[in-house]
This record gives sequence, structure tokens and C-alpha cells, in this order.
Amino acid sequence: MVLKNRKTVIIEDDPVFSEVVAALFEHRGYQTFAFFNMEDAINGIPHLKPILVIADVFLPGIGGVEGIRLLKSKWPDQKILAMSGGWGGMSAGETLKAIKTIGADGGLIKPFGSEDLDAAMEMLGLPTKLK
Repeated sequence: MVLKNRKTVIIEDDPVFSEVVAALFEHRGYQTFAFFNMEDAINGIPHLKPILVIADVFLPGIGGVEGIRLLKSKWPDQKILAMSGGWGGMSAGETLKAIKTIGADGGLIKPFGSEDLDAAMEMLGLPTKLK
């Protein structure tokens, strides 16, 4: 069962990984909305009013880094989880540590599983179980 008051926006340019993340959230009762770039997500977020945005750090277009900064400037109370598998010379952990400085409330190293997602959601005070 999906609860309408649990909306999550997933911003991920890999459609297969986006579906995996959506399934993890839907199993927890979240309604998911997928975007494949930050520009489309920024246009959709005001209408959806999600309780969480989970965004890949490296995206086409303006990208996750600039996009997260923009999200936080427009909606400072929006909870944001960044996700990354690392890039270039940076490890995923280094990337996520850096991304927190521009507004992400937490992060996940890709690929991640249910336990990792639950820990990140609990840190943000979000429900992890269907109730």
C-alpha cells in the first residue's frame, strides 16, 4: 500500500537504478516520482510537495551538485539525500561528504540496500516502515 502523504522524488539518470530506488521506497509505503535530470525535477517539485528528494550527484544538465544547491535555496526545509558511486579521483564517500556542504541532509553510497536506506531515512526522521 502506498500512502499519498509520503511522496518521494527520485532524480537519477539511470532508469534501471531509478526503478530499484523506487521499489525500495514503495515497499516502505512511499509514492515515488522519477525524474532523469535536475531541471525537470525542479519544475515538478513545487506541484508534488515531496517529503524527501533523493538525487544522484552526477547528472546531465546542471547536475546534482548545482541542482541540490538550487533546491536548498528555493526550498530550504526540503529534505535531500544525495547518492553517488564516486567520480573521477573522488571516492563515493568523499563525494557525499563534499555534497553535504552545499545542502544535502544525508547521503548514500551507490549501490545501496534496504538497511543503508533505512539508516539514512531514520537519520532524517522519516518513517521506514509501512504503518
